[in-house]
Amino acid sequence: MKKRTFINGLVITITAFVLYLSCTNSNEVVPEDVSDEQPLAYVGSATCQGCHTEAFDKWEESHHYHAMEVPNSKSVLGDFNNTTFEADGLKNEFFISGNDYMVAVENNGQRDTFKIKYTFGYTPLQNYLVETEGGKIQTLRATWDTEKGIWYNQFPGEVFDKNDWFYFTNQSANWNGMCASCHSTDVSKNFDPSSQTYNTTFSEITVGCESCHGKGSKHVSIAEAGGYNSANSGFEKIGKSNVEFVDMCGACHSRRGQYYENVQPGADYHEAYNIAWLSDRNYHVDGQIDDEDYVLGSFLSSKMYKHKVNCADCHDVHTTKLKLQGNALCMQCHEPEYNSKKHHFHELNTESANCVSCHMTGKHYMGNDFRRDHSFRIPRPDQSAKYGTPNACTGCHGDKSDEWAAKQVETWYGPDRAPHFSDQLLSGWVDGNLNDLVALANDDSAAAIVRGTAIYYLSQSNLPMVNENLARWMSSKEVLVRKAAQQAIRDFPKEQRLSYSVPALKDKNRGVRIEAVINLIDAEDQISGAYRKDYSKAMEEYIAYMNYSSDFPEGQTQWAQYHYGKGNYRAAIAAFKMALKIDSLRGEPRLNLAVTYNMMGDNENSLKQLNKLETIEPSDRMYYLRGLLLAELKRSDEAVLDIEKAIKLNPNNSSYYYNLVLIYNEMGKISRARLWLEEGLHNFPDDQRLASLRVYFP
Repeated sequence: MKKRTFINGLVITITAFVLYLSCTNSNEVVPEDVSDEQPLAYVGSATCQGCHTEAFDKWEESHHYHAMEVPNSKSVLGDFNNTTFEADGLKNEFFISGNDYMVAVENNGQRDTFKIKYTFGYTPLQNYLVETEGGKIQTLRATWDTEKGIWYNQFPGEVFDKNDWFYFTNQSANWNGMCASCHSTDVSKNFDPSSQTYNTTFSEITVGCESCHGKGSKHVSIAEAGGYNSANSGFEKIGKSNVEFVDMCGACHSRRGQYYENVQPGADYHEAYNIAWLSDRNYHVDGQIDDEDYVLGSFLSSKMYKHKVNCADCHDVHTTKLKLQGNALCMQCHEPEYNSKKHHFHELNTESANCVSCHMTGKHYMGNDFRRDHSFRIPRPDQSAKYGTPNACTGCHGDKSDEWAAKQVETWYGPDRAPHFSDQLLSGWVDGNLNDLVALANDDSAAAIVRGTAIYYLSQSNLPMVNENLARWMSSKEVLVRKAAQQAIRDFPKEQRLSYSVPALKDKNRGVRIEAVINLIDAEDQISGAYRKDYSKAMEEYIAYMNYSSDFPEGQTQWAQYHYGKGNYRAAIAAFKMALKIDSLRGEPRLNLAVTYNMMGDNENSLKQLNKLETIEPSDRMYYLRGLLLAELKRSDEAVLDIEKAIKLNPNNSSYYYNLVLIYNEMGKISRARLWLEEGLHNFPDDQRLASLRVYFP
């Protein structure tokens, strides 16, 4: 029986990372001397005030207006009157020197004094930015609670080492890469990967009119020349359909990566950004918000979005406040019976009777900022009782159990629950009923981001099932489905990746092309002449993506993947090490650094990285890969223990069973091999690789 070596069992796995007017006059036309060829430029919000006084005045009320400001007596809300506050083990002393707002940060006897460069945010919290070396602008960990009027720590009880990602001078607190593009207008990050420095610029310090509407020079020219109409306002998008609102608002209200520098407002969202899946990396396993997910991912999964609801149906686009208060907002569209005790069984005019209390549960982020889930779902305490997911009922009734809530829902609404994609995500990923994930991925009526999430889960568990459905996903009209399909074949043999990814080089969407080119890096010499130009174009797009993201561990990990695919393992190792320099606690680059050391025959360093990872971020993948390495090192007794741990953490990956059976068989422990094969086939009855092992156990 041929042994499956660590090298054969290891494939680099990269997870992309992954984070707001309309002028009409139908009787007038655009004068002929206003040319579409004039170069567009930003003109600043002050230019808009003269014609759009009402909108401008509303904007000045908004959080957008206060997103980032120069510190002065009006903009600074925190107490700088010689106050002291300790956060993350750092002593912060706030004071005023002349006209400057200052902070002195003391750590283990070292005292560094900074001038506050900008205020950041408005309510319910305000952060403060200071400039460090290399053009880096950093967020202090001491934060002002504008509602309580106190300094507070977003990470209470935590003390971060200077090398930790979360230390205030490191990347998680870096404005240039983490915050700037959504808190100012016309931002160019201008990161230099070679020196790891920034020269970040913006045309307007805060979120101005052009952050949403784009460059205003053409609009101004049309107006000054004598008029305009709705068909030619000077803006590409002014906010009409739900898709246009995603393009205008989604960039800053989503957990996502960015494909290139200087994305212009209103750009096709999926052409410019790489949205995170609704997976348990960032969300609860049923798709409810968990990590700081913002709102777009949830909204795209909702029935609201499916039925053409857009941001402006609920939010005033200039103040950003809700258009109506309480249930009146929902009653714009919903039948009055939903606003009755007969529907919700709670006393009228109480918080419990609010639609959002049940259908838009939320979570506090950054310590005190409550944000609501925009998936607009019906509470499912029955799922909570089985899977531990949150629900609105016990979110309010903290003294009650999920089982009690599930029984109460059944009493009120009957035994049957309306179908929801969460049923299939939970059944498929948690219970291992992978056919439910296949059904969800193939459901053309389901939201594209939900289908993509199902494909993501399948790629983490059963590649043969992925293979059976690829043709359908690759030809989907949905960008996110095609993109997920490309990501799903990372571990496929080269011949199959060529078959599926080469045609995708001509895909109309940048994200799909980038995912395709990643699959082809190690096979570029086999791409036919008809696709060479497409490959070169897609590679340029991928390099732009990597360059833009190279101040993050994910970007450096992508560069490492690029070098790995080219067979340049030393360059890959250097990029992985840079990723770990940016964030020493990040698991993925360390995992893949171990892979690369193994490919170079340096199993000592490979094992060292995996052992280190166990102390930082143990995972099923880590135990599985270390098990394969230990088997290669003839330490089979330790190897099977690791792979058994991997199965315990994640029983939904057939490869774990496959390799465990092989190792036990090689050890001569036939009964153990047979038992694990039986369990594997019970969980994966259609897995042909597992079934092929029966020949060894007559």
